[in-house]
Amino acid sequence: MNTDCLLPSDLLRFALEGPEPTSVCSLYLRLPSSPLFSQFTVLDYLIFIAQAMVIEIPIYYFIVSRWKLLRAVRMSVLLNVSTHPFVFFVWPFLGAALNWSIGSSLLISLCFSWSVRYLLLRGAFREGPFVSWWGGFAASLVSWWMGVILSY
Repeated sequence: MNTDCLLPSDLLRFALEGPEPTSVCSLYLRLPSSPLFSQFTVLDYLIFIAQAMVIEIPIYYFIVSRWKLLRAVRMSVLLNVSTHPFVFFVWPFLGAALNWSIGSSLLISLCFSWSVRYLLLRGAFREGPFVSWWGGFAASLVSWWMGVILSY
């Protein structure tokens, strides 16, 4: 297991301070310049998104859905399908095209994910602002952190 990107703080350190991340770290940051990015398949992506959904179900179960498993599963699926493609493909490619720093791409991706989760939890699931805010925040960070640990 590569430990260069084990914690969110490690990713932020790479993103904000440099040096250029290792190829594994840059793949997890989804940088189009990563040598491993061209080897990334649809199956790899499906594994990433399924893994994110599974990781987030307990968060939605305990924090947001008031102990209702089916509701937590629906939340995880809808919120990941709504945010994952943008965070995984759109922001990194847009960042590369606009010559954003890794830190900028990472920060924008995370803020986007958190904001969309908040809005969907408030709108589609009728959750209160406090629960939506914390639920979206916790799911984004735990999914990101555990995704790195489980993937690498």
